[in-house]
Amino acid sequence: MKHDLLVRHEVQVLKEHGWQKAAIAEHLQVSRHFVDRWWGRDSLADRARAGRPVKYTRQLVKKIVDRLHKPGERHSTRFLSKALGHPRSSIQRVAHGAGLKSKAQHHHPFLSVKMKKERVAFARAHKNDDLTKILWVDEKKVHIQPTPNKHNDRQWVYDGEEPQGRPTYAHQPKLNVAAGISISGRSEIHIFAENMDQALYKKILEQTLIPAGKRLGGAGWVLYQDKDPKHMAKSVQAFLTAQRIPVLTAPTHSADFNPQENAWSMFDEELCRLKPTSLPDLKKKIKKAWAKIPQQNFKNAILSIPGRLKSAITLKGEWTHH
Repeated sequence: MKHDLLVRHEVQVLKEHGWQKAAIAEHLQVSRHFVDRWWGRDSLADRARAGRPVKYTRQLVKKIVDRLHKPGERHSTRFLSKALGHPRSSIQRVAHGAGLKSKAQHHHPFLSVKMKKERVAFARAHKNDDLTKILWVDEKKVHIQPTPNKHNDRQWVYDGEEPQGRPTYAHQPKLNVAAGISISGRSEIHIFAENMDQALYKKILEQTLIPAGKRLGGAGWVLYQDKDPKHMAKSVQAFLTAQRIPVLTAPTHSADFNPQENAWSMFDEELCRLKPTSLPDLKKKIKKAWAKIPQQNFKNAILSIPGRLKSAITLKGEWTHH
């Protein structure tokens, strides 16, 4: 930021009145470097600049920033380097100078206009629900070489040093798991080897999820699940109706409304640290990893749901990046 002549003059006036440099910087809300620069100068004018004139005019800087950030544009620095004929490093320097930072894009399922409307309607209907009564459930596959959330799978390295690679394995042995979380606790984690179908889902409900819902949510507890075909099967719906269990069904492609997805991310990290080596070992460590996650982490994820629903309303049904 270029300071005007008045601020420069004040530095010299305060100096003549016996002020110290640190006190002047604090009083004028400028840097110590600025005070040092104008401390002993006879002239308040800028000195003639040496070297090559500035290559990036305001118009060019605005063009670069707009094409990097403006919705509908958002080109890469590599693309702009070829299009404008300027080095990529210079374009990156312009972007950093304008306050822009490069961040990885979030990937999420495609949302049609109908899906967005359903998400907004769901968010408006349930943004004030009693969170203490809901058991959020989901299932997932667990491989013997689990991979943590890619946003957390980072390593700190020195300049010029490459992070250590993480090997991937084809056709890994796997198990399936299902579980639920609530503000007051979690269900047991149900481990199974076979592929899920409606009969197996009813068994998991009966043996694991329904007892957990009654224990954690008490009278009037609600089962939250997505629109997976196995969940929506007529036999499953009839079973839940017969059990008199209220069901809260999420709209299509709304994993960001389910804190159990966050719970799975935490679970993957814990399991990755335990390094299972065989299927029997994987089964033991699945239970250990699930039990190791602090309940407060689940609670925090659940308490963020009203904010997510309000964001979905504000964003007109778009993904909320949770």
